[in-house]
Amino acid sequence: MSLISRARVVFVSSAVIILASGCFQKVSLAPIDERIEQAAAIQARVPEVPILTYHRITDTVKNGMALSPARFRTQLTYLLKNGYTPITPDQWSRGVVYGTELPDKPVILTFDDGWKSQYQNAVPILKELHIPATFYIYPDVIGNNSSMSWKEVRELAQQNFTIGSHSQSHPKLPQRFSFEDEKRYSRRLTREIEDSKRLIEEHIGKPVLHFCYPYGYYNTNIIEFVRRARYVTAVTVNPAVNGRDTSLFSMGRMIIGSDTTTEEIQKYLDSRVLNVKELMPADGIIRRNITPALQARIVPSGTDRFTRVQVKWNWKWKESEWNERTQTLRCRLDQPLKQGSYSAQIHAWDGKSNHFVYAWQFQQDSIETVKNEETRRIQ
Repeated sequence: MSLISRARVVFVSSAVIILASGCFQKVSLAPIDERIEQAAAIQARVPEVPILTYHRITDTVKNGMALSPARFRTQLTYLLKNGYTPITPDQWSRGVVYGTELPDKPVILTFDDGWKSQYQNAVPILKELHIPATFYIYPDVIGNNSSMSWKEVRELAQQNFTIGSHSQSHPKLPQRFSFEDEKRYSRRLTREIEDSKRLIEEHIGKPVLHFCYPYGYYNTNIIEFVRRARYVTAVTVNPAVNGRDTSLFSMGRMIIGSDTTTEEIQKYLDSRVLNVKELMPADGIIRRNITPALQARIVPSGTDRFTRVQVKWNWKWKESEWNERTQTLRCRLDQPLKQGSYSAQIHAWDGKSNHFVYAWQFQQDSIETVKNEETRRIQ
């Protein structure tokens, strides 16, 4: 829902409450047109925010997700020297929803999985540089040798670092097992999403308002569970920056690995939100019929039209058809999709070489599954 729509809802709701209360006292409310203008002004001043994602910060573990403390420090120093201001997910959500002030160049730093090396090696650097950060943990591993203890998680919360849920056990949430009926699957999702929130809150003594989808996998059903659990934001691994119209429940992030260069980070920081309309398949949708192509209508930002548009399908460039006159994009798929989750990105460049990105994910039910369901309904 856009902020203008929210303004209409708030106005109407306020009027209903006043009438229902039987209160005849004069209440001063700004005219609806003025309130809508205020909402539009809030939208106009919300900057775009990139989110960087880290895992292990260590010299001892050698894998693609481990970053040395020295390299981590270099990256943070680079952000500060180039005018970026680290903020929290709370600050971002308040800026988007209520129009509270945000810095011109905000950035959010996040850490996934609750590795002990984050507490040992990243936190001292964050504290030294006075940088806020968010730690997404999943309770099933807390207390293991390579993970933080509850005492350490609690210390981070007391030191005003943000603690979020990364589910209870880090499963692929959209995946429903063959032995699960709808009821059993719902109970498992409740445990992973809602019960993990409650358990973390009991341990840290603070509300847990932010969720991280394990492996970045989500769909509209998972998003609804996250909403009902009263989270405020949820993050993916869709590699796009976030704007005022980006859903708070499918925020994009860039994963920082051991080989990620400063130039690659800066390229992500410099990218902009691509305004996409009439997207098919839609973000998070569960497709129950054949998906022959990706389609979108793209709205240029400002006066410049896009001179080049390309598609990444499951992280690889794929040939697509771009109609500059109608601002529409079509990317044909080679064959019907098998059951599973799929990610896609649209990259566009305008005449000034500004780079715009939209990234999303959807879930495909196999055609065989759909046919079987239809057969059962007929019988």
